[in-house]
Amino acid sequence: MIATISRMFQKSPMVRDKKWRFAIASETDIPIPLVIVSYIFFLPAAAAFAGVTIGFAFIPFALYREIVAILTFSITLAAIGMIYMLTSRGLRKLSLGWRKCALTLIGIHVIFLTISLSRFLSNYDTLQHRTIVLLSLRYAIQYLVLMYAFYVLNRSDIRRLFHRS
Repeated sequence: MIATISRMFQKSPMVRDKKWRFAIASETDIPIPLVIVSYIFFLPAAAAFAGVTIGFAFIPFALYREIVAILTFSITLAAIGMIYMLTSRGLRKLSLGWRKCALTLIGIHVIFLTISLSRFLSNYDTLQHRTIVLLSLRYAIQYLVLMYAFYVLNRSDIRRLFHRS
């Protein structure tokens, strides 16, 4: 277990196979941890676009006020999805600006996750044991994923790739 974790933080081999290159415009070799971070930013984009699709599916069954609310929600989700999609693509293209955007999004996530965690802890005594365990596990996984992405984007070899291009 410890050997597996220590291998995660070592300098990684480069991705050389074309089938691993999703949404990349240049032919630059990308380290595998950066590919993983790129997918971490791609997943919320895919979820946002799925939410837009589900929102549009309910329009035929909605009243006027509900249609306005669904459209507003769908437009907001589409905008958030585009930001994450462009961030994922920018990380693959080794763009310094998108790296800064990714670090900013990680910071915003940590702030909102901390606020959410404090609200969870304020209602701790009213929740059932299973809910407490599942929410605690969710918060722990989210923090670990965010810290992994932050660590990868701040590694010296990854930073050099962004400053070089």
